[in-house]
Amino acid sequence: MLNELTLRAIQIQPTVAYKINDKLSVGGGVDITVGSVKLIKSILQVGRNEDGSYSEGKATLDGSATLSYGYNLGVFYKPSAQIEVGLSYRSKVVMKLEDGSAEFEVPASLATFFPEGNTFNAELPLPSVTSVGISYHVSDQLVLGTQFDWVGWSAYESLAFDFKENSDLLEDTNSPRNYEDSWVWHLGGEYLLNEQVQLRAGFYYDTTPVQEGYMTAETPDNNRMGFTAGLGYSFGEHIQLDLSFLYVHSAQREQTTEQAIAAGTYQPAEGARDVMPGTYKLNALIPGFSIAYKF
Repeated sequence: MLNELTLRAIQIQPTVAYKINDKLSVGGGVDITVGSVKLIKSILQVGRNEDGSYSEGKATLDGSATLSYGYNLGVFYKPSAQIEVGLSYRSKVVMKLEDGSAEFEVPASLATFFPEGNTFNAELPLPSVTSVGISYHVSDQLVLGTQFDWVGWSAYESLAFDFKENSDLLEDTNSPRNYEDSWVWHLGGEYLLNEQVQLRAGFYYDTTPVQEGYMTAETPDNNRMGFTAGLGYSFGEHIQLDLSFLYVHSAQREQTTEQAIAAGTYQPAEGARDVMPGTYKLNALIPGFSIAYKF
């Protein structure tokens, strides 16, 4: 059973663009990703007590990913003064955690089965994203736009942990995820208050990649809606500061025992499991900022 999960990812995207003519531009770049994960979970059924019950332990897995690389490509087309069309692709990136720390708290009688100083390796894919968008300049001050994303979540087939040292009670784990590709629809607008200040607002609808029977507490997911607000400020011709705020609302989703058993992700007779029947709901508040320099 999961007790705590902390995921961090930092992505740097050095990108260049070339203007072919007044209507067409192309661009591309490299995606450099680094991150970390810390996972604390209960270990059930590590040993049977005299009364027939099972002892419970705790595992703490903590590691940092090595540098991972991908790429991005884009095309921009402006058929008229009012209409702009964009197409972009960002490749899949696989984050690899090597020699992460694996610490265990178990009954003293079982300590030899969970050696101190153990380490683990793991991989976590970040999906590819293909996007197409169109914007319309209603006036010199107001721009409206919409975008459709196709997200390659099918790359996330399983979550595996490979421990350096194994025992009869500590085996490598491979938990199926079997995500499906999903899509996201965006709608938004920008209003130029003056030469320096831009006001923004938007909405998106994001479909879940998680199939029935594969819901886990580490990443509970359902179809969700996002509401955004933003402020941009231009410091002259070269420097742009953008602030944003996002509220995410996910509808309640129930996972039944029958769904998990049918997917093969839940075994009632076993104590150790990642997928748990239950009711899941998610809300999030996410602030953000960015600074850009235009050459």
